[in-house]
Amino acid sequence: MAQRQVELAGRGRRFLAALIDGLCIAVVNWLIFRRTPPDISSSISSSAAYTLIWFTYVWVQHGWWAQTLGKRAMGIKVIHVNFDEIGWRTAAWRGGFELFFSLITCGVGGFIDLSWILWDRDNQSLHDKVAKTWVVNV
Repeated sequence: MAQRQVELAGRGRRFLAALIDGLCIAVVNWLIFRRTPPDISSSISSSAAYTLIWFTYVWVQHGWWAQTLGKRAMGIKVIHVNFDEIGWRTAAWRGGFELFFSLITCGVGGFIDLSWILWDRDNQSLHDKVAKTWVVNV
């Protein structure tokens, strides 16, 4: 078996990057949908917008730079397992799987997807496995 030519990002760095990204997305969502008092239609609109904002955030940043703001702050990025840049298609597939798996399982799939790195020897989440990507140190 060939020696891997990259250093995989640690679980802690990935977790902190995800927290930073979640905070960025929450702030954008709050700026767009800050209403007083909230009602059910604004809550539904806010949830749908949050989902769209999240997907756009991860797709554009991974497609363009292979890093989100959180990943840049933590010094990690996403690459294809063949060591190429991931590009727009893989970024969309990676983010789309994560979103779809979470939505069809009412959030449980998202938890399983992200928790997968805790026992995977390559620190891959399920969306990394599906998209054939690694998160590596820069």
